Amino acid sequence: MPDTPWDRHRFDAFLKAPQDLEGLVAAIDALPPADREAASTALDRELPALRHRLKQEGHRDHATDVGPWHRGIVLVTLLDSTPSQVASMVTAWWVWKLWENEEVFGRVREALLARDRDWTQQLVDAILDRPDVGIHTRLAHPLVVTHNLPLPTQPEYWQLWAHELAIPRSEQRWEEHFLAACAVPDVLAGTSNGQADYARHVARSAEILRKLEPTNDPALARALLQVFARGDRSGAQRMALLWLEALNLEEQIQEARAPLLAALPNADNTVVKFAIKQLLARNLAPDELTELALIVLNRRERASKRTLLRALTSLDSPPTELLEVVGSLATQPDATTARLAASLLEHWNATDTTQPVVEERGAHHD
Repeated sequence: MPDTPWDRHRFDAFLKAPQDLEGLVAAIDALPPADREAASTALDRELPALRHRLKQEGHRDHATDVGPWHRGIVLVTLLDSTPSQVASMVTAWWVWKLWENEEVFGRVREALLARDRDWTQQLVDAILDRPDVGIHTRLAHPLVVTHNLPLPTQPEYWQLWAHELAIPRSEQRWEEHFLAACAVPDVLAGTSNGQADYARHVARSAEILRKLEPTNDPALARALLQVFARGDRSGAQRMALLWLEALNLEEQIQEARAPLLAALPNADNTVVKFAIKQLLARNLAPDELTELALIVLNRRERASKRTLLRALTSLDSPPTELLEVVGSLATQPDATTARLAASLLEHWNATDTTQPVVEERGAHHD
């Protein structure tokens, strides 16, 4: 059979002969070197028509069968193909099901990882330039890591990475990836598993990672704080908060109080509560306590306001702006908050500073 040319009929017969994908992998591995070279050379001529036939076969009788296309992916990937040829196969939507076959996907991934860096960069560029790039993150990610390629910039890449690949692991350029993911707005999102279980998983994995690779904890804390500062969606902010706690970064944000304070005007209510607890646990300087109070007291969340009003009794010389804000709270309809504000003004001997209710900032955070 080595003398038989690799034309349409031979490619079709070769793809259909094995009973399953594992059999196809074995058949490709068994090709003599000359026959393998001939098949690889013929791809340039035969692949466009082969892709068309595989599509038709996959959509036969109003049903969708991913099997034919998966066989084509395995064939093109394991032969000596070009990056554009591989990209033309792995960017079809039905490549998704291939990931469920760990043995075959592992063999495909192994073949791609064995390519040189320039070849791999061309492939990654090609597949990340296609629509729906997010679904190809599972394939692109190990190539980026292994060949030390520049990190992708497409937000869709980071959405899937954050959802499925973010658990800390060694030798995965994890910290570099995590910092890049945090820089993309609204990428952090909830997990399909329970939040508590996910947080424990992150914490355990981070502990293992830190024994193998040092982490730049101040940089991780700053990256998560920017999620709050940008005003990302509530779900993303709450996920960032989960990461802060799971990575045990509370001490970092307590030490770097200025970035945390700067992030609060756009922060979700849950984040604000967390920040208040962290900041008040430290000995805040009067100007820091004043800044925190001016942010929180001009928001709408009642519980946070009340916490700050109680904490402000430690402030001896409040500035005029703070006196005015507290004075306005002493006249608002919420009786508990008004009573706390009035009591604070009395503590400051400033009961003549009550003002009409001011418009509250952060009203979009319920």
